[in-house]
Amino acid sequence: MSGQHHGIDFRPHALAFVFSLFYAAISLVNHLHFRTNALDLAYYNQALFDFSEFRLGSYTLWPGAFPHVFADHFEPILLLIAPFRYILGTWTLLLLQILAVIAGGFGMKRYLESLHCSPWVALLGMAHFYSVFGIYGALSFDFHTSVVGVMFLPWIFWAWESRRWKWFMIFLVVMLSCTEKLAFMAAFTGMFLALRGRAEKEKLWAGIAMTAASAIYLVVVIGLIIPSFQTKETVYRHFNYPILGKTSLEALKTLVSHPFQLFGNLFVNAQPGPLPDKYAKEEFWILLVFAGGFMALRRPSWLIILLPLLMAKMQIQRPGPWGINKHYSIEFAPLLTIALYEALETLSKRLSARTWGLIFFLLALGSTIVSFSERQYIHMNRAELDPFYPRHWRPWLDEGQVREAMAMIEPDAAVGASSAFAPHLSMRDTLVLLPNMLPGLEYLMVLKQRNSFPVNDGKMGEFLDARRKEVWWESIYETSQFVLLRNRVVARRKLRLVE
Repeated sequence: MSGQHHGIDFRPHALAFVFSLFYAAISLVNHLHFRTNALDLAYYNQALFDFSEFRLGSYTLWPGAFPHVFADHFEPILLLIAPFRYILGTWTLLLLQILAVIAGGFGMKRYLESLHCSPWVALLGMAHFYSVFGIYGALSFDFHTSVVGVMFLPWIFWAWESRRWKWFMIFLVVMLSCTEKLAFMAAFTGMFLALRGRAEKEKLWAGIAMTAASAIYLVVVIGLIIPSFQTKETVYRHFNYPILGKTSLEALKTLVSHPFQLFGNLFVNAQPGPLPDKYAKEEFWILLVFAGGFMALRRPSWLIILLPLLMAKMQIQRPGPWGINKHYSIEFAPLLTIALYEALETLSKRLSARTWGLIFFLLALGSTIVSFSERQYIHMNRAELDPFYPRHWRPWLDEGQVREAMAMIEPDAAVGASSAFAPHLSMRDTLVLLPNMLPGLEYLMVLKQRNSFPVNDGKMGEFLDARRKEVWWESIYETSQFVLLRNRVVARRKLRLVE
């Protein structure tokens, strides 16, 4: 067989290598050129730093938001990842995210082979998975544990189909440990598997157990674990569904009483007033069809998983998650490939399954590449996403000057930084996203223009002018693009302690 040597098939490894270069060209190049962000890469990096120092993830990036990273999302997988930061530094999570996606592709191939698909169909399914639009948006926007967790889904399908129950349990536990949000997806995935395996007792009960365990985990984490890390002033911030109601009970009531209205919200904007991202839903549906979403109409049982995910995506208050950007569509990547490639044999016999597989792979890859330059999302910076765009490879800052200034900051110093600088300065006890402030900050690294999140450039200019008027701040490195300020008082106090 072509691509094999002494019984070893090198084609999937070659495929994975090519796509890993593609992924690195997006994610790692962004970090190299200071296009990663305080939220969320610096946020996760600082959590890694704390966990690696055997501390429980204190949160300083946005003072007053919440006291601990687990007060926002419960992501215990970070505890296992933390030691790697000693080797890979601020690149740790980006590299892990790419590795997770590559591993998810091998899980896809193993699952399709367990269904007795031909080696070529399994390989094309792997390539299709690597090409689905949701992966590229996620890789262009920092790191998220949900991306890592979703990559265990093909392996869960493989373990279920192969009756590898120990691995089924391990993969499910790891997936849930990535973030509580994935328990919602896992509960409906269990329902789907139970329905599919209803004729086989072991598979039926495995699906039921997956649903029950995921549902219980979701309730316990949101109801007990996350609140235990919160203060009276903080609440769970990720139930953003005013259309459904303020509580889960109100949401259930709305689902029962207004099902047709909520179904309509899958396709149209239900928020009051005009929105700049008014075509976000249309864009998502187009990419979904090109990636194989139409197969859900041929095999309606897939709606058991897809419909709850679509409802959760399209009913949310903010328009950003409606579309194809960032990490908000990552859950669909493995589901679309599985639904499509396990059913190739049911399509027209005029073409072989291998030919259909090649066509759908090219459609997914082609539509994803086209979407790099044609996105409607107004906050999307094409230079962050599109490796075919020349500006993606060009620095927008004088990086030599930036790194020279950063080298002046001691590793243990408390720092306030603009969003673009924060991920590179995040392996420390205290890091604050400007213009937020905390007492005792020793350095402020302020970007004068562009990427001044969470305020506009004018507000950041006012912030910088105010600091210059405070006599304890001195400029120790300044260019037309940024300035590094040092707190004289804190620096002298540290010097006296050393002496």
